[in-house]
Amino acid sequence: MRRIGDAAERQGKGASLRAYLATIVQANAFAAREVVSMGFLHPVLEEALRENGYIAKWDAETRAEERFNIAQNMIGLGLPFETIVSATKLAPEKVRELYAPVGGTT
Repeated sequence: MRRIGDAAERQGKGASLRAYLATIVQANAFAAREVVSMGFLHPVLEEALRENGYIAKWDAETRAEERFNIAQNMIGLGLPFETIVSATKLAPEKVRELYAPVGGTT
């Protein structure tokens, strides 16, 4: 991959390669996310992912999942609803949804 990207850049075809890779990523978003998480990312692919907003989206999703997990742990510890909303910055409705499976009320 690195050789292909380097060759495309030398030939002035980096933009075409980035557009092609963006199309592939759209069709295979899960696989692309795995490649990014493993650190096998050529600069041309990374640029294509950034330009198309994938890396920012994945980072935001990861942060949301982390906040969600923290809220679940806080509920398990018996912390007050308001404290959980304040600490996690989750929407109150999302925190309320987490209480339902636990059997608690807000």
